[in-house]
Amino acid sequence: MAFQLDEGFSVSFDFTVGLAYFGTRAEYNNGDTCLLILEGEDENGEDKSMFMSVGKGWAASDDSRLAIHHDQNGIPDGKTTFLKTSHVGRFINALLELGAGADMEKHTEHPNGTGADTYIGLKMHIETVEVDYGKELGKKRIPLPTAFLGYEDDGAPTQAAPAQAQAPAASVEGASVRESVIAVAKSQPDHASFTKIAFTLPGVASDPELMAEIANPAGIFATANA
Repeated sequence: MAFQLDEGFSVSFDFTVGLAYFGTRAEYNNGDTCLLILEGEDENGEDKSMFMSVGKGWAASDDSRLAIHHDQNGIPDGKTTFLKTSHVGRFINALLELGAGADMEKHTEHPNGTGADTYIGLKMHIETVEVDYGKELGKKRIPLPTAFLGYEDDGAPTQAAPAQAQAPAASVEGASVRESVIAVAKSQPDHASFTKIAFTLPGVASDPELMAEIANPAGIFATANA
C-alpha cells in the first residue's frame, strides 16, 4: 500500500469582500502586527474572513481606513508601497497578475492598496498556494487569489469600518488639501505631532509629493511656522 500524507491547511472558495480595514488581531503576533483584515461571504453565503500582515513599520490610521508607514522613530515617513514579500504584498501582486489593477484603482483614491476601500466589494476565488519564503522560513501554504471575479455593486462599500479613536479634526471647510495641511502645521507644537494628524487628512494619502513634504521636517511644517 502506498504512503499517503495530508497536505495540511487548504482552502478553496469564491470570496466577496463586504468589510475591509486595517488593524490587529490578538492571535497574530500578540496583536503587535498591522494587518489587512477582509470579511465577507463565500459562494454559499457563509461568513469568511482573511487577515494578512502588511509588514514592519505599518499602522492603521483614519478609523482603520488607511495603512500609514512610520520610520524607526514612529514618525510617518510618506512611504506608500507594501513590501512585495509580505502576505499583503503577495495578495496584491496576485490580483495584479490576474488583471485586477485597473479596477482596483477605480475604487480608491489611495495609492498601492494602502486604502481599505480598495478591497470593499472585491470578488475573487481564493485557494491555498505554496510560497517559498527563502532558506530561513522555507515553503509555506497561504491563501491567495487565483481568479479575479470583478466587484460587487461597482465596489460600493457595504459596511463601515469598525469605530476607533479618531484623529483631531483639522481640515478647514472649503480649503484645499494643502491649505488644510498648512493649517494643521500652524496648530501643532512640533513636527511629530503635525505628521500624526496631517497624514490622516482626506486627500493626503493620494498625493505622494505632498506626503513627502509632510514627512520632511524642513518641509511644510518648517515653512508654515517660519
